[in-house]
Amino acid sequence: MNNFEQNPIFIISGPTASGKTALSIALAQAIEASSKRKVVVVNFDSLLFYKELNICTAKPSAHEMAIVPHELISFATIAAPINAAQYCEMATSLIEKLRRENKIILLVGGSVFYVRALIKGMYAKEKCHIGDLSDLEVRHRSNLLFSNEGIAPFLQILKEQDPLSYSSLHHNDQYRIIRAVEYFWSCGKKISDQKQAFDQNRPYDLTSSDIHPDWQLVHISLDIDKVAHQKIIQARTEAMFRNGIIEEVSELLAQGFSKETRPLQSVGPKEVLAFLNGEIPTISECVDRIVVSTRQLAKAQRTWLNKSNPKFKYDPRDERDQLIAKALSFLGPSS
Repeated sequence: MNNFEQNPIFIISGPTASGKTALSIALAQAIEASSKRKVVVVNFDSLLFYKELNICTAKPSAHEMAIVPHELISFATIAAPINAAQYCEMATSLIEKLRRENKIILLVGGSVFYVRALIKGMYAKEKCHIGDLSDLEVRHRSNLLFSNEGIAPFLQILKEQDPLSYSSLHHNDQYRIIRAVEYFWSCGKKISDQKQAFDQNRPYDLTSSDIHPDWQLVHISLDIDKVAHQKIIQARTEAMFRNGIIEEVSELLAQGFSKETRPLQSVGPKEVLAFLNGEIPTISECVDRIVVSTRQLAKAQRTWLNKSNPKFKYDPRDERDQLIAKALSFLGPSS
């Protein structure tokens, strides 16, 4: 049997530290037991792409990845960050291959921008060649400016050239700020105009894809009540320090990686770098800073996911059986 219609692609989303890894493994095991079909997890958490980041990303363990095959994890280096366009190209090719092999795919992660780009497409980018700059030259110009001056000049460019993006993007959201400036350099146009056009195409519906019309997408979103989630975030952060997050980041600096490397500006590595630089005086305060930043990240992810419909929403702590039953209902008879 090779019926794509009976091989749905399950999206398992949720804010950081909501139990996506454990749930996806349990779901994969249930699917394989019920349908006798192989399941593959395809990651869309952007920090899990990097082989150097393990403790600070709470990456699935070797044991967990041995239970169910995981793809698009630890395949890149932080020296060459993966952008959404690159991810979409790799993930699309991989997913089509897995579908031809009649495998069930679990798309799992918290980087909603990446999975939305995969499913809905990205902003159209005209080949304007403003100033005869190629994409590579634009990226080099961007990296050089960020390394020398940080995020401040990018904010000033947006303030002058794309005030809507300047006012709508959080000033800590360095990735999207830089991307908006790169878009302006490449095309001479405001990325906010593209966003307005893109928003007309149901941007929060992850079950409908004009660019992949034959993908049968099922969105399952995990969420945990706020009080319990904060305790989980606290415990996970403390575990990172016990497991050696400081040593992991220190080793990267010793290997010659710049503290301005974009993946190292993410929650966790960023605060540890500040501790190592003396900007955060104690480990206890560093833990607290990461907990606060993680809560803020989870809030932003939850806000986006609350807008996403249709979806099936579950608390994985006490609704796992219902979640698995719902997922199994989308599968056809065993082959």
